[in-house]
Amino acid sequence: MWSNLLRVSIFSLLIIVSQTLQGQGVGDIEALIEKSEYKKAIEQADLLIKDTKTHSNKARLLQLQADAYYYLNDINKSLQYYLEAIAIHEKQIEPNILHYMESVSHAGFCYRELGIYDKALLQYIQALKLAQTLGDSTEIAGQYANLGLIYGKLGDIDQATEYHTKAYNIDLAQKDTAGLGFDLRNIADLKITLGDYTEAIESIKESIALLELSSGNPNSLALRQGVLGKTYLAIDNLDSANHYLTLSLNQHLSMNDSIHVALRRNDLAQYHLKTREYERAITLASQARSFLLTKNDIPHIAATNLTLIKSYLGLKNTEMALQMCRENISLCANQQLLVELKDTYKLQSQAFKLSNQPYDALAALNSFQQLQDSIININNKKAVSLLEVKYEVYKKEQENELLALENIYNKEQLASQRTQYILTSIIFVIVLVALIIIVWTIISRQKLKQKLLTAEINDLRNQIKVALEGDTSGLNIDKLNKELENPLTEREAEILNLALSDMSNSEIAEKTFVSVNTVKFHLKKIYDKIGVTSRKEALQFAIKSGR
Repeated sequence: MWSNLLRVSIFSLLIIVSQTLQGQGVGDIEALIEKSEYKKAIEQADLLIKDTKTHSNKARLLQLQADAYYYLNDINKSLQYYLEAIAIHEKQIEPNILHYMESVSHAGFCYRELGIYDKALLQYIQALKLAQTLGDSTEIAGQYANLGLIYGKLGDIDQATEYHTKAYNIDLAQKDTAGLGFDLRNIADLKITLGDYTEAIESIKESIALLELSSGNPNSLALRQGVLGKTYLAIDNLDSANHYLTLSLNQHLSMNDSIHVALRRNDLAQYHLKTREYERAITLASQARSFLLTKNDIPHIAATNLTLIKSYLGLKNTEMALQMCRENISLCANQQLLVELKDTYKLQSQAFKLSNQPYDALAALNSFQQLQDSIININNKKAVSLLEVKYEVYKKEQENELLALENIYNKEQLASQRTQYILTSIIFVIVLVALIIIVWTIISRQKLKQKLLTAEINDLRNQIKVALEGDTSGLNIDKLNKELENPLTEREAEILNLALSDMSNSEIAEKTFVSVNTVKFHLKKIYDKIGVTSRKEALQFAIKSGR
């Protein structure tokens, strides 16, 4: 028994030590990621995954690997590991909700980065449900914001506005200035899409004020200043546009953020287009284009090309305008940038018209019209696709609800099994105790019966001995006296013993050296004391009481 107990104790200790070491291993990998040692974190996680015994640890290790791959800009690999972690969480009856939610949300972010918006939407909806289960308001607000961004990408502005507003309301209730600034920026982007520039400007200004209040990072401030400047430019408030675009440009220059420096220069070039400072516009757009070409940033290169074409048209330099049109048409056609291609054909038509080439101008205009029709068709298809995505979302929600019900059922089954096991154990213990009591009672009774039987046998032996041999030595006179209120004297005891040995009164008188009358007197007193009337009754009483 002791050897088995020792084995169980050692095994339990080993399990505890193993789990502790694995927990320390997870902490070590988290520390490596904090130190930006991403490759080392991935290698150590691989080693731990091979040794880990628990699903929760494996899911967490895969999530940390996914984090590391994301920081290494390997979005596809990051997504793969997030999905593997999610698959493990989904199989668990009681997963770690926080880690589960983080994996699902980050998978949604990877899909968003890859432009796979329908799958990103499904992930964010699941992440929202997990955040609500967790009851964390900050996480719920974050998931609302993510859903708003995705619906915005899918063109469902109403849904996007609804979710961004929900995120805003939660952050407002929590007085989260950083979150509020982010929400207002997102709401402003939607207002710009809808052409509601006045409200967009108010939202961006409030967002900037909150960012400054919370001492937010300079990059976010520069980006919001840039958005505000472009919004002022859209409503021809040129002074404000120039002010905020210049602020944004200087802020990005101070941070050596070359990409955004190039983008702000192109924005300022568009400002100079509106002020008819075409040479200045060409200078700024050319600077932006030169840098963007080194990064092969095709969409933004196409945008700077359009700025240059408009600037050359402003200067009536149709030759340069047409050259830039040809370059941009080739670039946009190869990259399927249909909106930019459409706008280029429209500008090309204007350039041909200025250079007295009416047939070419008409051909370019026809190409413009065809592309515009194609874009309308594409947008219609997107609308249909959005409906399909909503249907998929609805179907996924139903599946999730079914999984939730199955999870509840499994938990109830497990609880029922535990209860049944406890009840069975209690019943077993009760039955076992009852059996022990019954066995003990039977054995005790048997012992008592045996004792009584032995006493009876001894009594019979004494009676037989007295009856056959006249031997009363087995009688215990002292014990008999204890039962009498008026005990026998020593002489009376001697007389009783002799009388019970079947001696006559004369023999007793001779034996005790007294007269027969004295013997009779003693016997009468003895009979009175023990409550009998004859020697036979006296013998029975003595045997019964003096065993």
